[in-house]
Amino acid sequence: MQYLDNYSLKKGLLYDFSSGIFKNQDLFIEKGKLSFQCEKENNLTTHINMEGCVVLPAFVDLRMHLNLPGTGGVENLEMTLSRATRGGYSNVLLMPNTAPMIDSPASARLIQERAKSINGVEVLVAGCLTVQSKGEALSPMGSLKEAGICAVTDCPKSPQNNKIFINAVKYAKMFDLPVIEYPVTFDLHENTSAHESLQSIKMGLRGEPRISEELSVHRAIAVSRKENAKIHISSISTSSSVDLVRKAKDEGIRITADVTANHLLFNEDAINQFDTNAKMQPYLKEEHDRQSLIDGIIDGTIDAITSAHEAWPIHLKGVEFDRAPAGSMGLETAFHASYLALSEKVKNPIPLLVDKFAIQPRKILGLELPQLKNNKICSFNVISTGNKWVFCKDSAINGNTINSPVFNSEFTTSIKLSCINGKTYSDVLKN
Repeated sequence: MQYLDNYSLKKGLLYDFSSGIFKNQDLFIEKGKLSFQCEKENNLTTHINMEGCVVLPAFVDLRMHLNLPGTGGVENLEMTLSRATRGGYSNVLLMPNTAPMIDSPASARLIQERAKSINGVEVLVAGCLTVQSKGEALSPMGSLKEAGICAVTDCPKSPQNNKIFINAVKYAKMFDLPVIEYPVTFDLHENTSAHESLQSIKMGLRGEPRISEELSVHRAIAVSRKENAKIHISSISTSSSVDLVRKAKDEGIRITADVTANHLLFNEDAINQFDTNAKMQPYLKEEHDRQSLIDGIIDGTIDAITSAHEAWPIHLKGVEFDRAPAGSMGLETAFHASYLALSEKVKNPIPLLVDKFAIQPRKILGLELPQLKNNKICSFNVISTGNKWVFCKDSAINGNTINSPVFNSEFTTSIKLSCINGKTYSDVLKN
């Protein structure tokens, strides 16, 4: 990453999300600052032809994990944030299942301090909803907020005690902290390794019934209604969950929801060959569920798309399917996978994707909406929509974590340039 200095970006389409209008716009950048006109254009040293490209706001991710041994280590964080720049993200929300877990002000500050000097990506921190995410006692949310957290969650767990959950929501509301609920019922989820279906039976895998998720979605909606509290449901995956959220929104309940990009692109067929890279949280569901998720994005039921990035080393994923941990990478490819999935039903998915990747995530977390302002340091992506390319292992950042289900997938979008807080990463994905 380096500061953009003396760049001109010519012949691009700028998408104005406030008006929904695409307009031709040349951009000029000097020392990281953006301008729409340049009196000394001949002095600019680097010229980028943006013909066939669209300029979009930088993205915000609502679910990212660092759950490897030594998770707090700078090297692992550097790798993950490099993937974030490749994916076009200016902000990523870190789930609290780190080492140490983010259930104290000290651990929250530790992560934020380590992330400051890495690159332009801002690491937003979610604190634990309950101490150690065990669901037994409430975390010190007031102190955590003073330390800089912007949400509370036990993701990828969920408090199973209803009284604890209700009190946690009440407590979070006192501090105006959104609660992010990962919907799972653990006595139905425990010791499972796939979605309960005819396919899991044929494969000899113990399945998790869809009601495991849906009971938790029911609870979140009921508690939000009772307490008039903001609850965001993370990573829904069943058609019934979509229907429940849609009905709740129609009733004015303060519920929001997201889906992972991989769940928009894949159904349970992805695990047919016992591919552990396709074993994710939550498990992939059936094709009618995938179609319902896409419909939920289109009609506004689902507010955001997340990467649910969870990198696991080869030696942990390269075992029998039922023994491998659930979780998959997604930061580098979430936008491209979502574009491909939505293109099945939408002629031009760009406005939808800007809403789900850049606008709604900021609203959910209470962040300032993105703006491209003259003579200001800004964050944006230059997206090419015309060239086909295949995401192969050589395209990904080197490392011992390559658990992506989209390897060998052909995409039609790529990020030609990503400018994050005035710093740039260009030609980030190999064509």
